[in-house]
Amino acid sequence: MISRLTEQGVKIFDEHLELVETIAVPQDPPPATYTVSSTGDRLVYTTGEAAICLGPDRREAWRFDFPPGTAVVPVDCAFCHDDTLVWFYLPNVARGSSDPDVWAALDAVTGEIMVCHDLETAGLGGHQIAFPYGTQMMLDVSEGEAGSRTFDAGDEGRLRTYPWNDRCAIAIAPDASGFMTVAHGQEDVAFHSFALEDERNTLKISDFPVDPDRTVIEWAGGFLDDETAIVVLSGEDDDEQPWWRHYRVDAHFGEVIGDLGVETIDEYDLEPLGDGTYVITDTDGTLRRM
Repeated sequence: MISRLTEQGVKIFDEHLELVETIAVPQDPPPATYTVSSTGDRLVYTTGEAAICLGPDRREAWRFDFPPGTAVVPVDCAFCHDDTLVWFYLPNVARGSSDPDVWAALDAVTGEIMVCHDLETAGLGGHQIAFPYGTQMMLDVSEGEAGSRTFDAGDEGRLRTYPWNDRCAIAIAPDASGFMTVAHGQEDVAFHSFALEDERNTLKISDFPVDPDRTVIEWAGGFLDDETAIVVLSGEDDDEQPWWRHYRVDAHFGEVIGDLGVETIDEYDLEPLGDGTYVITDTDGTLRRM
């Protein structure tokens, strides 16, 4: 489901980018994060104190209150692929709560807690990536200068911790054959196999047709399809003007295919859909699928 948060509410679009519905949500302040089910029948948004689920009738179906804290830090939320669970990463340490950081999954219909993991992290925020099947979710936790931690879990209560603190999880391949990470220091991009939890291929900045001394790899991009990923590089030109470009990469062989040749409003706007297409935003706010 393609959606955007606007001053009018959360706009939901169909596959042709035709507006299906605008769901009213609070605007003062606006939601910190939100997520929409694949059918569009449920929307969950977060505030500094709680997560609220709006059901098919757009009334509050349930509310999940966060532990009391002294600071407002966004709580990431995401539906799993089959829409049965909504996952939340609560950075409680950064929120000033006495509770540890928590990664929890709630029943999407009732709001009942189905999975809850205490994490030994001090995250400043989290980014969740749904596996392309079932209830499984991947979590990237940013700990600022301390690096980044990666986990995955499902509804059976298992928690896997990945053996690094210097890589940021970006995307999972549409066929679940592997996943993509970018170094916390932004010097390379790697493609991993789930079976071996290793780096299948790694590309450094010097593998791209750019000046490696003036370029970084952004924590952005993703899988265009099962075999092809989009990697975003950015830097400054001789006049100190910022630039960014999107490169297609063969994820299986670790080869740069070429510049995608598309202009976006910023480094993070392009959204790969995994079926060979992607969505960008025009300067007037219009969505385009290409």
